[in-house]
Amino acid sequence: MRYLRLLVALVVVLSVVPGPGAADVSGEPELDAAFTDNTVTPGEETRLELQLINRGDVDSGSTRNPQLADRVTTARGLTATVQDDDVPIDVRAGTKAVGTLPEGSAPPLSVPITVDEDATPGTYTVDVDVRYTYTSQIDDNDGDETQRTVSRTVPVTLEIEDDASFDVVAVDSAVRVDSTETVALTVENGGSAAATDLALALESPSADLTVGEGASATRAVGTLDPGERTTVEYEVAATATAGSGNYATTLTAEYEADGVSRVADETVALAPEPQQEFDVTNATSIVAVDDTGTVTVELRNAGPLTVDDAEVRLESTSEQLSFQGSESATRFVGSWAPNETQTVTYDVSATEDAEPRDYTLSATVAYRDGDGDTATAPSRSLGVRPAPEQTFAVSNTSATLAVGEEGDLRGTVTNTGERSVGNAVVQFTSESGTVTAIETEAPVGTLAPGESANFAVPLEVASSAEAGLKQFSVAVQYRNADDQQQQSDTFDVRADVGPDTDAFGLDVTGASVPAGDSTQLEVEVTNTGNEVYTGISAKLFAEDPLSTGDDEAFVSQLEPGESETVVFNVGAGSGALVKTYPLSMDFQYDDADGDTITSDTYRLPVDVTNDSEGGDDGGLPVLPLAVAALVVVAIGLYAYRRG
Repeated sequence: MRYLRLLVALVVVLSVVPGPGAADVSGEPELDAAFTDNTVTPGEETRLELQLINRGDVDSGSTRNPQLADRVTTARGLTATVQDDDVPIDVRAGTKAVGTLPEGSAPPLSVPITVDEDATPGTYTVDVDVRYTYTSQIDDNDGDETQRTVSRTVPVTLEIEDDASFDVVAVDSAVRVDSTETVALTVENGGSAAATDLALALESPSADLTVGEGASATRAVGTLDPGERTTVEYEVAATATAGSGNYATTLTAEYEADGVSRVADETVALAPEPQQEFDVTNATSIVAVDDTGTVTVELRNAGPLTVDDAEVRLESTSEQLSFQGSESATRFVGSWAPNETQTVTYDVSATEDAEPRDYTLSATVAYRDGDGDTATAPSRSLGVRPAPEQTFAVSNTSATLAVGEEGDLRGTVTNTGERSVGNAVVQFTSESGTVTAIETEAPVGTLAPGESANFAVPLEVASSAEAGLKQFSVAVQYRNADDQQQQSDTFDVRADVGPDTDAFGLDVTGASVPAGDSTQLEVEVTNTGNEVYTGISAKLFAEDPLSTGDDEAFVSQLEPGESETVVFNVGAGSGALVKTYPLSMDFQYDDADGDTITSDTYRLPVDVTNDSEGGDDGGLPVLPLAVAALVVVAIGLYAYRRG
């Protein structure tokens, strides 16, 4: 009975005390997740934006305090981990911290992933593990809270669509430092869709490695079906400062797949190889100031390549040293193996302003490598020192020249330079209307340094020239040490030209003839020159009323100053007047050089007398009577003065 009363009392008490549903607030967060863009393609590297949404649920409690309801629906210390188990993706991120997430949504979380290249297109469920703490119950009377920590998995949908994917399956690269080479990339469409309007662009972010004429170059491919390959080529240049390590370049594919425009990137590593080099092993020059000569350069292929179509370009940095007027010259070598030596020779000129000092030349080799690409090796420097200018001196000049005569300009030429010259000749370089060179050159042969030789240049002086001191110009033509013909500066020399002189002096005996009669004309011929004359033919010319029956005479030889008499028969016509008539006479002879010369014409006076003068007709001769008369006059004057 006592127990029954206690039970009734307990029931009454319980009916009076309010239960927990009427006094407490309880609830929990409700989390969902989704990718803001859940579409990816095989082989794609991308970032998925994960959106976490809290749709909190209040199970029970007072509606008089909304703040208590918010507290039981808020997730605190929220973290999220995207799992890649059983899906063809690789999640490249760890656990992401979100923090506190009340009812609503959190900012998207960026999750980097890589889709397997062989992923089968379709819909996949990706698990997202979330962990958080929340207040599950709050006592409305005393504020006591009940905390809970929850770990659960939220499924997220991921779509893998058909797409093309691009793999660089081969790189044919031999880019050398300080050269431009062709890089060939073989690209395969490893995706499940055809790529149309495909363009592949290669880009380098480094200034030491350039593509095309700048940072990038693009090649149009067109359509590339799944599993199909294509090879694209780019001109890639590595600077002289480029290192030998890998340079990261980017191959970007722009294309359409299933009507959607897409872009895909892949990193391609290019490593410049050691540059091809050539060394100058020897250099010699044969050239003098104000002269031409040669420069011979010996170069070695320092490797590492065997090159073809090699050309060696030699360039001068000074205006005083040139290659036939140009600043550079090129010689073709052809194929050139490593460690092989080639020798090239260039014609070089040193101006008159050059000095006997070192001048810098640069040698550069351009070539084709085994792939047919053109390249240029680093330049190498070498020095050339011109020898001092070749000089001569002309001294002891004299001449055997006279107006209207032939003679020689004589002198001595001396090699005042530092090297021998060959085949030297003295050239007569004057230009004059009255003096002509019979021979313009007088050979003097080889002249060693300091050696002298005499020369004689045959000249002819016109009869219109004036006697006196004349100035002439001569130069020395010679062959230098490189057997090239050169000419010295011009020398001005002076020599006397004598007055016009006859080659012969004439003294006439019997220079009168009676009218209608004849006589023997004796002419004494004297060599008035300074050389021996031989084969002297004399010819007499007469005009009416004079005549000659024997008009030629011959003298075999006359030394200078020697004389010989030649005889001619001269007659006068009966009608000739008593007066003086002229005869003409000239000579043809050989001089000391063996040259045949015709002399000037000489005039000889001949007196024509009365035909009775000088005859045996009993009359007194005129001349004795005149002499007797003069004697009588003289005696008379003497007697007169004595008286």
